[in-house]
Amino acid sequence: MPKLKKGATPSELVKGVTATRMLTIGKKTES
Repeated sequence: MPKLKKGATPSELVKGVTATRMLTIGKKTES
């Protein structure tokens, strides 16, 4: 995972986690 910027807001953290989960789920679904 990319390093988080200092002072990142909770909403930005949530977006990052959601995007990561979406990519992970997408890869699992394709394979």
